This record gives sequence, structure tokens and C-alpha cells, in this order.
Amino acid sequence: MAADAAIFHGVAGLDLVLFSRTQGSMMQRRFLGMWFFSFLLLAGCETTQPRQFASPADYVPLEGLRIESHLPVVEVTSSNLAEEALKCVPTLHITSKSIQQLAGKLPLAAGTTTVLGHASSANQFMVRGTSSACLRRSEARHVILAADALLDTVNPVGVSPDVQDDWYKQIALKLAQSGTVKVAYAYSSGAASAATYWLGMGQHDGGTLYYTYEFKKAGAWEPSAYGLVFRDRNLASISETKRGGVGRKSDFFPFRR
Repeated sequence: MAADAAIFHGVAGLDLVLFSRTQGSMMQRRFLGMWFFSFLLLAGCETTQPRQFASPADYVPLEGLRIESHLPVVEVTSSNLAEEALKCVPTLHITSKSIQQLAGKLPLAAGTTTVLGHASSANQFMVRGTSSACLRRSEARHVILAADALLDTVNPVGVSPDVQDDWYKQIALKLAQSGTVKVAYAYSSGAASAATYWLGMGQHDGGTLYYTYEFKKAGAWEPSAYGLVFRDRNLASISETKRGGVGRKSDFFPFRR
């Protein structure tokens, strides 16, 4: 009930609490306009014309787009939370109930992440514990991931951290540009592990990274069929992390401890 109240106040105040996730369970993001309409209808209230919001103007241009190794993290307290939230999502209101409520809960309980956003901004302000980060989207409407967001998905084994970081940056850039990328991790034997990464675009999975991979024998794959082909003499194998039996990752925003 507390989470529903936070969402209701967010809509009324023109800012949104997109979701609050706790370890082991997660409230999926909803299309807030539809949710609010349904709430009023079920309550038997008379509905009014929905407020009109300006389209987001803070998408990141694809030209010159840079992928970071780590998502920048800022420590927040009740005194600087509003300032940091507005740096990320300028259309939030400094006196909004969502910010005030979140400030009163700091530090968040272990395993809890809260995300603030606004209909007129492409950005999302995330808080876990006392750490915060700003998640941005490209002008192609795709999430801009940091390289380490690719950890614990389909991962190369045996290569150096620098090589891995470079490969992840290239993958994250392709995802920001088009939302999907096919990658071939090529072995010296001529075989390859063929992986596909893509970003969810639906109502309930817009913050999810999906991935699959399969082994290809030498001669059974064509490099030109892949957006990225990685080669390194130390590449030994590929590991895959599944969640609930599916290759997916929603919590891909590592925070410094």
C-alpha cells in the first residue's frame, strides 16, 4: 500500500515513482496514466481530462555517445537528495512528495532500490542505500548502459579485465544505438560462441536486458552476420548467467559498496 500511495501522489504532483524494488520481489513499472484512470474508475470517481506533458527533450544524441566503464555514483542524504534528483530529472519538483518521502527513508533498507522519473524526462534517478545514479536514454530511445552492466550475462572467460571492458563498451554502444546486437566470440580453433543481446521495449520489461548464446563449430558461422566479432588469444570459453531459467538481467546498475 505504501508503494501505491507513492505512485498516486507522484501522478498528482506531476512526478513519478516508477518502482521500488526489494530483494526477492519487484513491483513492475506501469503505464501510469492508464493506472491512474483505472484507479479513479474503480473508486467510482468522475474522471477529468488527463494532464498533458511535454515530450522529453533530454535524450542523449547518438553522435559522440560515450559509454562509461561504470555508472557514476553520488552519495545522497536527506539534505542533497533533491538537488541530485533534479540534476538527473530536471522536470521533477523540488518539493514533490516523492522526493520528500524518499528523503525520509534514507538510507534505504538493504536490497531496496527506488527509481524516480517524470513523464517529460527520458532520465531515471535511482537510489540504493545512500548511493544514487542517473540512467539516461539515447535519442534512439534505448537505455545507455555502463560497461559493467554486462557482467553476469553472457561473459567471456580468460580475457583480461581491460579487454572485457572494451568489449562490453562496444556492446553497450550498439544497444544504445539500436537496442540489439549480435556478437561472435571467436576462438582460435575457428569455432565461436554466438550471442545476442537485446533490450526489452514492452510496458513491463523496458528496464530488462535479455541475452542468449549458442556454440558454433568452425565453418558453421559467418563473421559478416554479426554486428561485433571479438577475438583474443586468451579467450577460453563463455559463461552465461540465467535468472529464473531465462537469460535476462533487470538489476544492471552496480553501486559501490
